[in-house]
Amino acid sequence: MGEAIHHEEYRGCDITINYDEDPMDPRGNDNMGTMVHSSIRNNFGEEYLADMDADEMYKELVENRGAVVIKPLYVYEHSGVTIRTIPFSSRWDSGMVGYIYATRKDIQDWLVCKNMTKKILAKANEILDLEVKEFDEFIKGEVYVISVTDEYGEDIETVGGYYGSVEDIIIDGKSTVDWFVTRPGTQIELDFKKGEQPCQ
Repeated sequence: MGEAIHHEEYRGCDITINYDEDPMDPRGNDNMGTMVHSSIRNNFGEEYLADMDADEMYKELVENRGAVVIKPLYVYEHSGVTIRTIPFSSRWDSGMVGYIYATRKDIQDWLVCKNMTKKILAKANEILDLEVKEFDEFIKGEVYVISVTDEYGEDIETVGGYYGSVEDIIIDGKSTVDWFVTRPGTQIELDFKKGEQPCQ
């Protein structure tokens, strides 16, 4: 594991954040949406649809697969790869590579609903955007491991596969420490930094 990207002491414990060197592809998880693409060089989703332009692919998804919510996938490649559902400003290093879509059944199963109301469809759009954002973080390597150790260097918790901001991960780490120092029956006496008081 490389050099930590963040380390801090909190209530006598150490919180360390590193990049996850072997994260799982989030497209292998249980997702509401399905990503299809036509990229020869990269795998941008669950299925490669060869020899289809954007219009043909859209027609296939709507007419033959029952897509109810469908969003385009745009990729920017320049010293790395990033993906999102809105176009990039660069005309030379970016372009559309496919779609992410959800069927009526996908939405019903995921949101436990029956009717496709405006509110439900808006929520489905939001979920698809979040799925693409998570996949983007995965292909950019922005997935983390957090390790929390006590004052003796003993592991309290180590968890990988974290997505999101480092700030949010730190909050989770501090919650783990708060639980650890206040758990019933603890015999560990922690040295607190000046101005901090242990919970009783």
